[in-house]
Amino acid sequence: MSGRSPREALELADYRARVAELYIECAGEGAEATAEFRRRRDRLFAEHPASALTPEQRERFDGLPYFPHDPDARVRCELLELREPGELAIDSGGEDGVVRYSRVGRLETQRGELTLFWTEGYGGNLFLPFRDATYNPSCAYNSRWTCPLAPPENRLDEPIRAGELRFGDPV
Repeated sequence: MSGRSPREALELADYRARVAELYIECAGEGAEATAEFRRRRDRLFAEHPASALTPEQRERFDGLPYFPHDPDARVRCELLELREPGELAIDSGGEDGVVRYSRVGRLETQRGELTLFWTEGYGGNLFLPFRDATYNPSCAYNSRWTCPLAPPENRLDEPIRAGELRFGDPV
């Protein structure tokens, strides 16, 4: 975490932990669970010191834009064996340098096949990056944030009209 003060490093670790808790605690189905997730995510963006938003963006922030809740957008699929195991290394373009991911399985969805990865850094976690026609990566909020882009094997041609819409106030 070079370039960050100890306080900034702890704030970022806390932010990452809160995001993980958010996904776990709001994992229910239905419009009510979706609304709670979105309220809590907006609060994190508005209030947390490690938010991707700048202080100026926070002053104007009244919530992230989302697609309407659609129960049919939920995807259920099995984790299948890999055809080609291996590692993926992505240069983040920032101070995190090269981040390494191991392929752990593939998911056959109605919109196409996606590879599921294990992040070798950040304490490890499952990672399912994909790009569709509405792509909005976490780095879209602020130019000082970097993010791994979805590899070619996880690119979908059609738009997935679920989750966040493109952020309209990037810096």
